[in-house]
Amino acid sequence: MGLFSSFLSNDVDVITDPEFTSLFAKARLLKGQRSYYLEPCDAGTFTVAPDWTGRAYTHQESNVTVLFPHPIDILTSKINGWKKRTLELSN
Repeated sequence: MGLFSSFLSNDVDVITDPEFTSLFAKARLLKGQRSYYLEPCDAGTFTVAPDWTGRAYTHQESNVTVLFPHPIDILTSKINGWKKRTLELSN
């Protein structure tokens, strides 16, 4: 995995099984361990249309499948999260 020099965030959100977090820590890939880091997330943080996987780029490597969501789905999820946080703050 690589990052463009214009990357504006230091984290890459990763939705995965919880047991992988310890592997990320051992590989020193988490926040506080490097300037660009992986951010393990719960699947509920990515709230988009149910058909998002049809637009995603899928890469299979051995027994691991990686799905890269379409940028529109990422934007939709970010907007949904922003709206949720805004509503929580206003109450």
